[in-house]
Amino acid sequence: MPTRPDKLTTTALAPTPCPACGVPLAHATGTEPPTPGGVTLCGHCWVYLIFTVDLGVRRLSDGEWLALPPARREFLTQLRDVLRQHEPPTTHH
Repeated sequence: MPTRPDKLTTTALAPTPCPACGVPLAHATGTEPPTPGGVTLCGHCWVYLIFTVDLGVRRLSDGEWLALPPARREFLTQLRDVLRQHEPPTTHH
């Protein structure tokens, strides 16, 4: 199970729609500020995303997922599972 970080920071971003569900994403929360190439999750549909050069987001490709170290993939999978249990995604119709 993911360990609880000592400190989380939230960074405001230019609103960018999630490429999977379209919900505007305007903040990133993590132990470090977002950087290009960093992996994140949409907090609404739980799709894995990657930050672009301008800190927008796009879907993480299968190849990019497989290129992550196994421990990182396991952490991200567990994190998504924990978040899903505690904060069900918002549905927009």
